[in-house]
Amino acid sequence: MLRTAPSYAAHGIVSIVDVVIKANDGQPYGILEIGADQPRDYDQYDIHFLNDFASVLAEASRPPPGRRAAGHRRSNEGPGRGKDRLLHEKNVADLRLRQTRKWKRSVN
Repeated sequence: MLRTAPSYAAHGIVSIVDVVIKANDGQPYGILEIGADQPRDYDQYDIHFLNDFASVLAEASRPPPGRRAAGHRRSNEGPGRGKDRLLHEKNVADLRLRQTRKWKRSVN
């Protein structure tokens, strides 16, 4: 039996799934985790969705091109363009999730 952290039990979490957030160079940058208060088996569609969302998070955390580590220069993307790109990627991930759910309902 898999043991979970005490904080999960304190919040009623009984099912979890994690994916790695990868930096541009493919190295691990962090972990994206979701949990549920009901037992559940996460399937490949859940994993695909989380990986897509982790990619959006990785992109959002990446410094814009031309920006120094200290962040003294402005991005050459212009005001709002980075936000628009991330919003588009989020919308694509939402659409994929809706399509997956629709497909799952049609199969069952």
